[in-house]
Amino acid sequence: MITTGLDDPKASAPAPATGALELRDITAAYGRTTVLRDVSVSVGRGVVQALLGPNGAGKTTLLRTAAGLMRPSSGSIWLGGEDVTKQPAFERAHGGVCLVPEGRGIFRRLSVRDNLTLQIPPWAPRGTGMDRALEAFPILKQRLGQIAGTMSGGEQQILAVARCYVSSPSVVLLDEVSMGLAPRIVDQIFESLMRLVSEGISILLVEQYVNRALEMASTVYLLNRGEIAFSGPASDLDEATVMRGYLGADLGSGEGVATEASAEPMVGPAHPNTASGHDKVAPE
Repeated sequence: MITTGLDDPKASAPAPATGALELRDITAAYGRTTVLRDVSVSVGRGVVQALLGPNGAGKTTLLRTAAGLMRPSSGSIWLGGEDVTKQPAFERAHGGVCLVPEGRGIFRRLSVRDNLTLQIPPWAPRGTGMDRALEAFPILKQRLGQIAGTMSGGEQQILAVARCYVSSPSVVLLDEVSMGLAPRIVDQIFESLMRLVSEGISILLVEQYVNRALEMASTVYLLNRGEIAFSGPASDLDEATVMRGYLGADLGSGEGVATEASAEPMVGPAHPNTASGHDKVAPE
């Protein structure tokens, strides 16, 4: 008897993911407005991979979709070899996803200690997360009793990034963590991120400083008008090529694809488990 793939239900099943995080053929929309179209991104284990693109390209939407804050219209999301497409954000967080959103995602009216405590998930080993965060960022140890909103902008961003240490993640999604910061603070934050990578944690980085992203990343994805314009080794690119050839050019007609800047609703500085849009962070 001759069989075909159609005879075997297993033949049509998608292959398990091999990376830490994989997004396959993701299309995502806000209502009728499509922001991402057939986007595929694979994040290896224990590496940094950069997601670059002009404003409104869909970068934040992709991170929110990966974290479970919005459901894709089509496509699948795999975390550690498991299909998590239908999982809500808190289950993905339990599985190891940590999102650090753009805009200093902290609770401004709470103390630094309370901010850190709220980001420690119930499944994390008791006490270790706080200790790791304070070791990575000693300035926070001096500020534990201080109201977070009274710290400098750089210190607030350090507090936001400390979530990567207290939540025991396997994959960290970072959205423009260096925006508006002094070079000294940027250096400190990126050094802390490379420490996470040395511990085997994977990072998907959305970053405005192209040269810093290329230095850190093994692979780069360039997103334009909701579609992947380039994917490949970071060593194949330089800052001038990216800025002139990709970020500064219209890489497609974009017909039927809106930018996320016009479509995406305002969201709070949420970690999926703890924060809500009711505690928004106003830009300085």
